Amino acid sequence: MDLHYYDFDPPAGWNGFRAGSQVRLIPPNTPPPQARCAIIVSPLVPRSKALPAADVLIEQTLAAEAGLAGSQVEAKDGPRPVSTTTGLAGVWFDVRMRVKAGLERRIYVMFVDELCYYGISYLADEAVFDEHVETFWTAARSIRPFTGRLVPPSTALKHYTDSD
Repeated sequence: MDLHYYDFDPPAGWNGFRAGSQVRLIPPNTPPPQARCAIIVSPLVPRSKALPAADVLIEQTLAAEAGLAGSQVEAKDGPRPVSTTTGLAGVWFDVRMRVKAGLERRIYVMFVDELCYYGISYLADEAVFDEHVETFWTAARSIRPFTGRLVPPSTALKHYTDSD
């Protein structure tokens, strides 16, 4: 399945690489294995009546991540309202999570409009969190609304199988 990502202003000089369905952005001149922070860009998710509200989706993500071996939510604050400079509204959570490598501080953000969910997150070792948090917020607030037309996978599959 093709993944589609939203348009936004990534931080100047940051390098991106794919990690599963996500794109991870790391600071300039930082090899991925040595990165102590990352901005996580999630693919666009089409709105559906079957999906819950943005805050519930983030809570479900936290529960799933806490279920991973060695991960545990130690503190959580949110949901808090947030908006982009382009008119999208959403929510965010501030989280401290214990992982195998130690304590991480994370920000989970999800914007929503009539077409899509737009997820972006910031992960950092507790000690370096403050170094790039403003860079993250500048990038997150620059997300632009999707202006195309998303075709849900079930519709696309029906289209292709009907045309055979």
